[in-house]
Amino acid sequence: LAVDGRSLVYTGDTGPCSRVVELAHGADVLLAEAAHAPGPDLPKGLHLTGREAGEHAAAAGVVAGAAEELIERRGLGDSDATVYTQITRGAAPRSHAFPVPPAAPTVYATATPLEPHPESDAGIETILVPDTRWGRCDIKSIALLPNVLARQMAADRGAHEALFVRDGVITEGASTTFCAVSSGSVVTHPLTERILPGVTRTVVLGLCRGLGIPVVERALHVDDLAVIREAFVLSTTREVTAVKAIDGRPVGDGTPGPLTKRLRDAFAMLTG
Repeated sequence: LAVDGRSLVYTGDTGPCSRVVELAHGADVLLAEAAHAPGPDLPKGLHLTGREAGEHAAAAGVVAGAAEELIERRGLGDSDATVYTQITRGAAPRSHAFPVPPAAPTVYATATPLEPHPESDAGIETILVPDTRWGRCDIKSIALLPNVLARQMAADRGAHEALFVRDGVITEGASTTFCAVSSGSVVTHPLTERILPGVTRTVVLGLCRGLGIPVVERALHVDDLAVIREAFVLSTTREVTAVKAIDGRPVGDGTPGPLTKRLRDAFAMLTG
């Protein structure tokens, strides 16, 4: 199939990815790798039996294989590319409760060239917006209307990202993790139900520890912005990008700071 000119893998096909139907159990498949590499950043409350972990790992392997096939079909093997995978509960009559028996998960994936963000080298401008999302922001779902509206508000004001504020605390960006530098430490919101436990967040905090950069996971209040000297956001496509201004006020001298540059370089070396 093709959607918007993109290659597509769908579980209704009889190809290799149809095996996902037999192996996947909802979106938990995306946690399979974490289940085999437990550590301080493992999502809290994730408890898998040996059988469950094996099933999740097998399903993740099928999805990874489908991603490799997509990259090959699109001719992206020799360039940077983005693979987007979406796993939903599946198709069933509309009744809100989980279907009985369980529906076969629907798996959708696309592969596209990775578009660079030229503004990321000089840093981006951001705005603060009220966090109007629901109470379980740690769940990766497709219900992203508040995030979309926040990003549109940023675009309307000439900014590149919106930072959510709840009860005076900066939680995260509309599609990024937010970090600040205070007294030589990287400060970011702790893993709670208020933020998404991003993969890039896990990688960069690991780089910090490897480089001897202190990490403090605590609430970052809006009032703290007056004293921070650096800030940056993290995401799969933006990687490590400096924040040069928040609501029109420069962060530090308005250019990427030395610690941000150090982490950006370290991440580039890690990813090749």
